Amino acid sequence: MLEGEQHPGEKRVVDLLFVFISIFMVFGQFTYNAFFCLDIKISEFTRNNDSMINWQEGTM
Repeated sequence: MLEGEQHPGEKRVVDLLFVFISIFMVFGQFTYNAFFCLDIKISEFTRNNDSMINWQEGTM
């Protein structure tokens, strides 16, 4: 008999934990990429002398 068959509740908890961690990692990657792209976009606008005006344009 396998260990998972002896404790079916435990196996379900581990499976749920694995699913939550996977979803969290995928969404974490998406949010990281989104903020990274936004940071690049803002830095493009802040290279000029009127950096405050361009920074506001970059965030809109």
